[in-house]
Amino acid sequence: MTRIRISLLLLVFAVIAHTQSPTGFNYQAALRDSDGRVKSNESVNIGIRLLQGSINGLPAYEESHPNIQTNEFGLISLVIGDGVSTYDMAVINWADGPFFLEISVNGNLLGTNQLLSVPYALYAASGNEGPQGEQGMRGVPGEAGPLGLQGEQGPQGLQGLQGEQGPPGLQGLRGEQGLQGPRGEAGDTKWDSVSGGMIYSDGRIGIGTDDPSEALDVGGNAHISGNLMIGGDILLKGENLEDLLAEIAFFKETSGIGTLTDIDGNKYVTVRIGEQIWMAENLKTTRYADGSAIPLVEDPEDWLALNAEGKAYSWYNNDISNKDLFGGYYTWAAAMNGMESSNEIPSGVQGACPGGWHLPSDEEWKILEMQVGLTQLEADGAGGRGQDEGGKLKQAGTSFWNSPNVDANNESKFTALPAGLRMHTGGFSHSGTTAIFWTSWEQYSLAAWYHSINNFSGSIGRQTDMKDYGFSVRCIMD
Repeated sequence: MTRIRISLLLLVFAVIAHTQSPTGFNYQAALRDSDGRVKSNESVNIGIRLLQGSINGLPAYEESHPNIQTNEFGLISLVIGDGVSTYDMAVINWADGPFFLEISVNGNLLGTNQLLSVPYALYAASGNEGPQGEQGMRGVPGEAGPLGLQGEQGPQGLQGLQGEQGPPGLQGLRGEQGLQGPRGEAGDTKWDSVSGGMIYSDGRIGIGTDDPSEALDVGGNAHISGNLMIGGDILLKGENLEDLLAEIAFFKETSGIGTLTDIDGNKYVTVRIGEQIWMAENLKTTRYADGSAIPLVEDPEDWLALNAEGKAYSWYNNDISNKDLFGGYYTWAAAMNGMESSNEIPSGVQGACPGGWHLPSDEEWKILEMQVGLTQLEADGAGGRGQDEGGKLKQAGTSFWNSPNVDANNESKFTALPAGLRMHTGGFSHSGTTAIFWTSWEQYSLAAWYHSINNFSGSIGRQTDMKDYGFSVRCIMD
């Protein structure tokens, strides 16, 4: 296969405007093969990705330009923003950088370079104030006018006289202590049934019963108006116990606050958010609900060899001690367990989830996001959406998230943690900065939709990536 390299890279920040808002900018490059020969008059396929945050950042925008024709000098010219894409460049917040440009030709990655400047019109179109212009020369100040005379201060009023303090009262004398009466003799019983329904017998006290069987045996209702201190176990019997258990079960069902156990015996906290009940922890099962094993893939080369249909999971850095905190990293095929792509409500895809639960669709994620504040228009967009809604879904503070963890308050109790991801190359990345969750909806045969939250923004991401990435999974109740 002929290797291609870019011998000349020209980014021309001329904004292309089809309507009222700018939608892209020009890009030119001269292509040569690995032997240095100019690739003149050839048709090539160009791939473009804008990565946010770092050279290994998540894509904020990506598109393809099939069948681009080079000229006799190997030069290509195209507009970034006019390619084939499911993304919307207009929703990119250019102030939320830095951004990096990744170029591939005929499927070969040529390199990634930082965008050191952003076209002003694109920057302004994303709702940001433009850079400040140079300050003009300061004029010569005029002469100050004469200072007016200060008025005289009025006389201060006289202070009233303080009244005299009266003499202290006399303290009364303390009376003498009375004599203590003689101690009565102990009887055979402290109480009996005649003196009010209480009895003492063989070290046991009975109230409402003549034959106490416990240290304290109450043969009726007990009313306690103060604190009740119990040093042992509490035993409840009869209909009152059944009523109490029914009340607890009803509270757990309606609140969604409870626990879920998977086939491996892992227990998860659950939470109701609106009309949905979600797992409040990342999935960490190693088996499907029918008992079949999910393949554990640790070696990076084995992970790199996976394709879009490859089922695999692992722990972060292949260290099982990270299991309880971050859960597992599952390929899309492992999360789906061979079921068809779905964007229904509910998705109907149990996948790797326990019985009675399923992998949420893209539409079910949108319902969650609108519950914490996104509008329908924002939820339907791609890239980072909203202002501080992502902060309502992620764990507050910087014990797990890297600083600054913008807007984090976990108001929803969803408790997203920055597990990061396993890249398709087999390496691990973005721990401490990003939480990424699969949906049950594919974009096409090689890519699927995911939703994400990061530490440097309060927004919520909605994007696609290759199915052989390892992302986290949150299940939702059927």
